[in-house]
Amino acid sequence: MYHLQTQEKLNLIAEKMAPVSVRDESLRVYEAIYNRDKGKAGEYVQIANRMKNSIKNIREGNHVVQVEQKQYNDLFSNLNSLSQFQNQYEEVMTGYKEIQKDQLGGSWNKKTESRVDKNIQLLREDWNDFVSKFEELDSYRLSSHKYSKIDFKV
Repeated sequence: MYHLQTQEKLNLIAEKMAPVSVRDESLRVYEAIYNRDKGKAGEYVQIANRMKNSIKNIREGNHVVQVEQKQYNDLFSNLNSLSQFQNQYEEVMTGYKEIQKDQLGGSWNKKTESRVDKNIQLLREDWNDFVSKFEELDSYRLSSHKYSKIDFKV
């Protein structure tokens, strides 16, 4: 029961506290910018309007960061079977890359793809650091590299 309760604590923190804190922090920043710029002229009108739209989106749960967080939570919720864990983890990382590609749109290029690939590698290393602290989690260890560094061409 203790383990189940610990899992529920972690789920509660992940689902309730982190997004709320991000939401509240973003909301305060956007409201401060909006209040500062709403009565001004020129390009400040555009900034104030963007902030007003962002405030509305945050309150409705539709801000880009909130949508992205939900997408990532949905991806990780699929990691449930030890026998398929490595494949499922790679699917999560592929999903992460696709979300980043969609977010960046026309800004997606070789450089941004390389940066996302590096982030994925760092996530794998971070995961392996975590599971290596617990002997009973050794079966959850991931391959350090998705692709082999050995060139099999003849």
